Amino acid sequence: MECTNCFHTRDLCVGNVGLENGCFYLTLLEGFKWMACIPCFARPNLLRKLKVAMDKGTGTTAYLCTKEGFSFKTTILNEKDRTYFGCSNWGAFAKAYKFEEGMAIHFDFSKYSDSHPDILVDLENIPILPPSYFLAPKTTQEIVDSTYYTADSVLTWEEKNYLVSFVDGIECFTNTHNDGKNYASYVPLVHALNKTNIQNKCLKLPRCVVPEIMDGNGEMTLIYDDKTNFKDTYSTAALPDGRLLVNGWRRILKECNLEIGARLISVLHHGSAGIFLYLTSIPKRED
Repeated sequence: MECTNCFHTRDLCVGNVGLENGCFYLTLLEGFKWMACIPCFARPNLLRKLKVAMDKGTGTTAYLCTKEGFSFKTTILNEKDRTYFGCSNWGAFAKAYKFEEGMAIHFDFSKYSDSHPDILVDLENIPILPPSYFLAPKTTQEIVDSTYYTADSVLTWEEKNYLVSFVDGIECFTNTHNDGKNYASYVPLVHALNKTNIQNKCLKLPRCVVPEIMDGNGEMTLIYDDKTNFKDTYSTAALPDGRLLVNGWRRILKECNLEIGARLISVLHHGSAGIFLYLTSIPKRED
């Protein structure tokens, strides 16, 4: 049965604002720009927490915080019979948890103390991006979004902190090594090392991360964290599929302790000072 007051379906909702409950669903509408009506059965807990009288017409702000560390500013508008809930950056909220239009989001703030200043919620969804992503510059976010993942190299939302940090530090790296202005957009690569990389000592970068304006053959500087900084050669002309053969890979294996399954992040810089390949590794997952 649909409540004629808040338009949510729950048999005990109609006229029973005394029913205390901090669990409810809200549905994301088109464009993620909306003010949703809080179900009647959830109003008492929420308004008590915000120190707002049930029948007081007022507006206030609060921060919606999740256990994964996200914090989103929300607007609460209260009327005598209804309470509305909205967020100016629902788009970011939806992106972090991969919400889609029409999806019902489950909120549960019933287990947290009223004395806590924020609205702490437990969501059923697991995020796909870390909070650090939304704190990074827009350019960093765009580069992270363009990342290419090879087979078996998918990162958890927590591991993507390493990706965000690495990409965000590219400008610092290029300034340190006087790489010059980049001629093309960065496309990071996340790759899980396989037998070809370790046993055959061969690394080929996918065509999609290689700038089209690069020469077919040339010199490349390889920088793996602070462990390596040397020049070697690369080749794309010899590979019909357009991949880039990193000829200095053998030397990296010799100087770095890498094994099958290790996951690397790389960014190829093509600038006025030449070609630079920056690499780092993601810590091994605990069993």
